[in-house]
Amino acid sequence: MTLNKQALVAAISKFREDSTTAVQFHDPDFTNSAITRRRHEGVMQARAELLKALPAAPEAPKVNAQTVLAARTLRTADQVAVAQQEFGIVERLLAAGQPIEQIIHGASAARLDAILAHAEVLPAVLGSADPATVVAEVQARVFDRLIETGDPQAVIARDAQAQYDQQAAWLEVVTDTIEGRQTGGGLTALFHSDSEAFDALMASNTDPVTNADTLATVAKLDRTFGVNAQTGV
Repeated sequence: MTLNKQALVAAISKFREDSTTAVQFHDPDFTNSAITRRRHEGVMQARAELLKALPAAPEAPKVNAQTVLAARTLRTADQVAVAQQEFGIVERLLAAGQPIEQIIHGASAARLDAILAHAEVLPAVLGSADPATVVAEVQARVFDRLIETGDPQAVIARDAQAQYDQQAAWLEVVTDTIEGRQTGGGLTALFHSDSEAFDALMASNTDPVTNADTLATVAKLDRTFGVNAQTGV
């Protein structure tokens, strides 16, 4: 699913504006209780509009780092022979003082496959109190190197994960906005997954003081009417 990021930024900006307008509603012909009720109705209407822009929950990518690395498992005698030869070179490089990170950084596809096949017997793994973590780190570095070399499946996995992360971040941002959550989790996720979109969203918040005051007022209105912003009831 392709996200319309400009539309999402615009929807959140409109929500801020509509919420501020709602909490500032006043009519001298209304009683205080009627004014309060009208204000909360306006907030709920703003939430309903923003809800229309809520991105769908993303589906986990079918091609990911794990599937890419698993597909490189040695299957033929020729592959095994090449891997043994390449790993012999890796062992000599390690003995000469090169760290495994440096070896991976300049490795060919064949050498990467050899490292994957023999990851559990690397000195850094055998000497670790947490070998599983070290193996995972080696695998992650191998995957990154595959991306650097332009491996098609690794590139597909990277792009699919990036799209997943962006959609998940936007889902959290919009949900946080509707529910008035100020934990910053969604914004942090957006910053890491799509810094340009994060900057655009931050730039759209032209009146942060007013928006903060509006959030506090909305929370008070929710308490008054017994509304849970997370469920809308």
